[in-house]
Amino acid sequence: MGGKGSTHVFPKDEHWSTYKIDGIKGLEEHKNSLARDGLKDPWIRNEVWRFREVLPTSRFGYMRVIGYAAVVATVMVLVRNNVAPRDKHNQPYLL
Repeated sequence: MGGKGSTHVFPKDEHWSTYKIDGIKGLEEHKNSLARDGLKDPWIRNEVWRFREVLPTSRFGYMRVIGYAAVVATVMVLVRNNVAPRDKHNQPYLL
């Protein structure tokens, strides 16, 4: 895992100052509602990543999602064909 001759490169972390809540509707509403009650959320900046519209940067990011989908589909087919109750025509009740 990362010894001599390793070609894996970790993505660079963004600097903390790049996480701004300005212009993010959900976070601004949260900040304003807290301000009305005289409160402040010092950790609100940590939620900015949830509202960004950035695609996965890893070249294997999509493969992970496709892998999970394939596992779920396989399990559903197995359940449908082997576990689901059948009607009089020997067809599963599930779609």
